[in-house]
Amino acid sequence: MPLSEYPRSIRLRDRTPALLRPLGRYDGKPLLEFYQGLPEEERLSLRDDVTRPEWVRRFLEQVGSGEVISFGVEIRGILVGAASLYRPRHGWSAHVGELRISVASAYRRKGVGSILASVLVRVARGIGVEKLVAHMMEPQGPALLTFQRLGFTKEAVLKDQVKDVAGRKHDLLVYSSDVAHIWETVESIVADFNPEAEP
Repeated sequence: MPLSEYPRSIRLRDRTPALLRPLGRYDGKPLLEFYQGLPEEERLSLRDDVTRPEWVRRFLEQVGSGEVISFGVEIRGILVGAASLYRPRHGWSAHVGELRISVASAYRRKGVGSILASVLVRVARGIGVEKLVAHMMEPQGPALLTFQRLGFTKEAVLKDQVKDVAGRKHDLLVYSSDVAHIWETVESIVADFNPEAEP
């Protein structure tokens, strides 16, 4: 699925009009504002301190290099959800991609996470990714329901594997699914949410 198909007008579950688009080099400010607006307890569970401009700069460099493909959902010019597909370009895990998803509190349960996940699964399939994984810190974050709906299952629990940005240790949950298995679910999600905006 070529990225040239985007941006696209979509509608959320409650029929709110929105814009689904790739994120790129000029999105540093909206990304920073989006992540700074997440609840503090949720930001603590993310892999990196996403509120720092240095992280945003490194992230956009990864997007620019093709190591990461990222999409966002905008409503009236404000980013309300962001998701990324991380894929090693070389080595023995080049067939595996990692999905990361965050959604603003006010827009959860409206299909934002499912739409972002579905578009990145389609991208993954198009570039030859065969397996997708998701890493989540215990306690399980809001993204877990989206991954479960897509058919991800728990593969492992790594005890005290990670520390949050405050230095506290947590278990790391590893969920995964084959892209071929997810594909039918993605097709039904797209149909359910009818992402094309009505005229």
